Amino acid sequence: MNKKLLWLLPLMVTVLMAPGLARADDASNIMAKMRQLDLMNQLLPVLLTNDQAKKLLTPIEKARQAVADIEKKELEEMKKVEPSVDSALKAAKEKGELPPKNVQQAVFVLLQSFQKRREAMVIEQTEGVLKVVEETFDAGQIKAASNSLSVPESESGKLSDRDKLRRWVQAVLMDPLCYDLLVDISRKK
Repeated sequence: MNKKLLWLLPLMVTVLMAPGLARADDASNIMAKMRQLDLMNQLLPVLLTNDQAKKLLTPIEKARQAVADIEKKELEEMKKVEPSVDSALKAAKEKGELPPKNVQQAVFVLLQSFQKRREAMVIEQTEGVLKVVEETFDAGQIKAASNSLSVPESESGKLSDRDKLRRWVQAVLMDPLCYDLLVDISRKK
């Protein structure tokens, strides 16, 4: 290849990849809007007032912070195993070596601890938001929220109203895309 044209290679790659990246961004944005539309379908029948939405923001912000804290801790823990993962990956790619069992085990244990920690955090944060919902919503709103999600037939008779409300809190209020919708509702006059 002509050395004078070599500088064009990165530009050409960028130009060729840009439409794909733009499509991915467009698709993500449209998917987010579609999810927000679904969330509004869950929120509107509950007839939230501005004040109720404001009261929900604090425990949801706390939950969002808990997620950020866990992600930070997980990154620190991943960085500790990264050198052994990099080494094993390099050997696998370049030499066809199977990853050592101790590295695989370390990754498995790490991912399992992430899962347990996140499950505990979700339960704790869900209960915090649920408590505010129960203190803030009236009986009709609680019923509307509890009955808004479809329940699999196998579980329909097994779930209490509080369990159904907990599912709604987790699926709707704690969805990351719901926060901005609640902010909008809280500002509505």
